[in-house]
Amino acid sequence: LAQEGQLNNAGLMQLNNREPTDSLAAEIVTPEIKEKLIRLQHEISVLKLNQEGSDNEKIALLQSLLDDANMRKNELETENRLVNQRLLEVQSHVEELQKSLQDQGAKTEDSLLLKRKLEEQ
Repeated sequence: LAQEGQLNNAGLMQLNNREPTDSLAAEIVTPEIKEKLIRLQHEISVLKLNQEGSDNEKIALLQSLLDDANMRKNELETENRLVNQRLLEVQSHVEELQKSLQDQGAKTEDSLLLKRKLEEQ
């Protein structure tokens, strides 16, 4: 932006500092054209500043959305870890119950065998 302003100002200075021998250029660049050029350059500067402000607002909004998304992601990851931990606890409990049932089944079989042996005698 600053460079463009310098270039535009340099071009304007060249128009103002023309040698009198370059009368055709002097005739073409009337004071009205110079004034219009200055107004247009000012308008361009204002538009660029507004665009930068709009870009900054968009960046701030996007940053806020990104922060919110990261916070939600962290919450979900924490929830996922807790659910996985609970799942492991439940699986461990199920395995203990299955083992207990197997042990009881084996004891029942042993007691049935003992009962049969006793009945046979």
